[in-house]
Amino acid sequence: MCGRFTLFTDIEEIIDRFDIQAPFNDDYQFSYNIAPSHSVLSVINDGTKNRLGYLDGD
Repeated sequence: MCGRFTLFTDIEEIIDRFDIQAPFNDDYQFSYNIAPSHSVLSVINDGTKNRLGYLDGD
């Protein structure tokens, strides 16, 4: 069985916690059953700043 996890934090809290500077206009929704094959909201660092994006599980 593959590991699954949840992500149910408010988007404003994620933006504040990880100091996201770029605007995030995507439709973020809570999920209580993220599987390895799902796309998941992720904090991505480019070496100088954090941004939000989706990583595919494929």
